[in-house]
Amino acid sequence: MKKIFRRVGAPASTGLKTALFSAFVLFGAWLILTENFNVANIFIGAAVSALCVYAFRVWLPLPGLLLNVRFIKLIRFPFSLIKQIYIAGINAIKIIFTGADSEIITIGTDLKDTFLQTVLTNSITLTPGSVSLNLDDGRITILRLKRKDEKPRRPEEIEAEIKGPIERILLNAERRV
Repeated sequence: MKKIFRRVGAPASTGLKTALFSAFVLFGAWLILTENFNVANIFIGAAVSALCVYAFRVWLPLPGLLLNVRFIKLIRFPFSLIKQIYIAGINAIKIIFTGADSEIITIGTDLKDTFLQTVLTNSITLTPGSVSLNLDDGRITILRLKRKDEKPRRPEEIEAEIKGPIERILLNAERRV
């Protein structure tokens, strides 16, 4: 049984701790989403959570894929992303009312982990005024809104505006090998 919960290159106790933590998080989400705290629902939620973790480990093993990510460091990520979505939404409204134009740019990322690069790319798409078109070797191609009368800016300024604190949180969560 321990073999199922063991990550590649990690002690057996680490895999079991991760599995228990995952099951606990799923169980908490179950209770919050069902809004029902009776005994039957608690047992069903615990069973479904354990079954999901077990099935994920057996039928979808991801050895080495997520070993470079410290998920505890990603706790702030959803809150920062929501904040950036609102800020970008207000800026997009201003740009649309003052006259909008679009441009395709390519920016780089300091992230080495492909999972975190994908999270960053999808986060850029979620923010209003920008759509990620391609991710290739750490380079992200983006279609973005800009003001018609916008003066030419340095690429570093545009990168900082688009990636901002989202990439900083993801960099903090990435294990450097």
